[in-house]
Amino acid sequence: MKTKYTGMRKFDIQHFASDDGNDGGSTEKQFTQEDMNDLAKKVRGEEKRKYAAAEKALKDSYEEDISNLNESLKAEKTKVADYDNVKQQLEEANGKITEFNSEKESAELADKLKELGVKSDRVEAFSKLIGEDKTEEALKKTLEDFPEFKASATTPKWSTEGNPNGAGAAKDKPMTMREALEQKMNNNNE
Repeated sequence: MKTKYTGMRKFDIQHFASDDGNDGGSTEKQFTQEDMNDLAKKVRGEEKRKYAAAEKALKDSYEEDISNLNESLKAEKTKVADYDNVKQQLEEANGKITEFNSEKESAELADKLKELGVKSDRVEAFSKLIGEDKTEEALKKTLEDFPEFKASATTPKWSTEGNPNGAGAAKDKPMTMREALEQKMNNNNE
């Protein structure tokens, strides 16, 4: 086999080396193991200080972010509490408005019923009989269905002797309210 480097001469490198252990007269400093350990310790210390400073900066930034978030959270909680207070006040105001409107409607209905001739002391009871339809026609129909709520044109005169008008009145003793109601109930059941 032919070698690639033909025409080159072979020579012994060790021929140029000295026998005294010197590597050719170089004056470079020789490092001992202790020197290497000190150098490694110094490099590790520098790296540790560099990373400690970066870690402290990150930690400070993190703590600052956490405190900012806590302040934002407190502000949001305050806003929510304020919102809840305003919402409660609004609900109370709406309740009062609804109550006022209901009272207004009741008063208007009472006026209508009095105009139609319902007894003033029976207006509240009559208003419970009517349904959702509070038109004048519906009120008149309900009043026709329950004539006992209608005020009479003449006021009755009370007498212990019977009916002072004398029109077909029985001459025996007048009925009590209880007896009149019982008679009415009996007539309705028949």
